[in-house]
Amino acid sequence: MDDEKADVERDETFSETERWAQDVLERARNRSDRTTEIENESFLQEAHTELIDEPESNSEFPRGSIVTREDIEGDESVASPISNPALESLQEKEFFPSSLKRTRKSLVEWVIVIVGAIGLALLIKTFLFQAYYIPSPSMTPTLYEGDRILVNKLSYKLHSVNRGDLIVFDTPEAGGNDDLIKRVIGLPGEFVVVEDGRIEIDGGLLLEPYLPLNTDINSFSTPANCVNRPNENSGCRIPDEHVFVMGDNRSNSRDSRFFGPVPVEDVEGRAFIRVWPASKIKRL
Repeated sequence: MDDEKADVERDETFSETERWAQDVLERARNRSDRTTEIENESFLQEAHTELIDEPESNSEFPRGSIVTREDIEGDESVASPISNPALESLQEKEFFPSSLKRTRKSLVEWVIVIVGAIGLALLIKTFLFQAYYIPSPSMTPTLYEGDRILVNKLSYKLHSVNRGDLIVFDTPEAGGNDDLIKRVIGLPGEFVVVEDGRIEIDGGLLLEPYLPLNTDINSFSTPANCVNRPNENSGCRIPDEHVFVMGDNRSNSRDSRFFGPVPVEDVEGRAFIRVWPASKIKRL
């Protein structure tokens, strides 16, 4: 009663606005207390439910939701496979071959590579290209002594010999074993003769831009294997399937002027490039 009287007296001392504020605070305080009580009751109820649902466990540290193989199959343990030293040794050899086996394999691979390279080189040399060494100055100034050239052996399988080609052929002279390189001057059926220091083919002057200016050529008598007509006392009429060749160094070359026309079947191929010296690589 005393408290209620005190509240009434206090309320009388407050203004209307202050009493309104006091009422608002009181309602908020009551609402907060009720919410706290409801949350505590809900928490206690959930905790009680979890304790009821949790299965009993004899372990001091329960596993929770983890499922192991023992839970499914029981306590039976899977027996480990029996160790087989021979099988393990065989597996090791398969994955780690011995040094002898590796050496043998490497040796076989190298033999295959070397034999294949030699076979390919012989194939190329026989049917496609071959390198030659120039042993004399007979082709100066086109080729010098010591130069190295490549000869295309397939050229005359595809087309006929042309005038001006540099050809490599077997020497037609008896006892000669070396291949020669000369320039084709006359073709089958043509008449080659030297007049006034210049070569004429069937009465026409042959232009030779590969020679130095004012190069004089000495006339020559009819060599062997020519098929001159009765009125052709000098020069050479070239038989079929033959060519007339000369060296570019006309004053120092032994060529068709001495041993006659060369059979086309004796031609090895056409020189098409100088590969040495490196500073003078040139297409011929």
